[in-house]
Amino acid sequence: ATKTLYDRRNGQTYGIVKARDGNCWMADNLNIINMTISADDSDFTSGTFTIPATSNWNTNDNSNALVHTASGVGSYATSDTSYYGQQYYNWCSAVAKAPCADTSQVTTSICPKNWKLPPDGNSSTNYTYAKLFNSYGYTAGSQFVNSTDILGFTKYYGVWIYGDARESGQGSYIHYWQTTPVTDSIAYTLYLHQNSIDPQCADEAKGFGFSARCVLRN
Repeated sequence: ATKTLYDRRNGQTYGIVKARDGNCWMADNLNIINMTISADDSDFTSGTFTIPATSNWNTNDNSNALVHTASGVGSYATSDTSYYGQQYYNWCSAVAKAPCADTSQVTTSICPKNWKLPPDGNSSTNYTYAKLFNSYGYTAGSQFVNSTDILGFTKYYGVWIYGDARESGQGSYIHYWQTTPVTDSIAYTLYLHQNSIDPQCADEAKGFGFSARCVLRN
């Protein structure tokens, strides 16, 4: 990333880059937990929201915000959170909304003020992962390897599997939340694997713990 963003809420610094889709994206995963954020500093227009401390959970919980901090084990994982955020958020926590068992498009998130989580959309829809990856011509995660990945997507940090209450997929794949629900219990994600990219993955439960990445509102 060529520039950085200082998040005054918790002192985290993120790399940011102007991507080929014309938008400014974080080049690091969101890394914020255990604090109450407000409309003064975060991506919603009124009120406050409490991001919980790290915990383990084993149900597809649509009513409570949940966060798990990665253990720092696995071939691509790291305990160094100064560069790559190591938080797994369930959908409810990522979009700063509880309860979350509904199907309405969400316009809030735990991103810093003036930034947001991307919604679902195709390669013509602004702010979306589909448009971002289409602008680079990428269809597989392996296309980032051995290239200059200024977007910071080459690390496959895995996910939190609620059914087994464990981390999984480190070194192989990663999911990123989007603000568009599919059903009351499922939401859209970006699925990034070494051999494939699905920017409109529509079959992941809101109770999983996935990563979050923010894009600048224009």
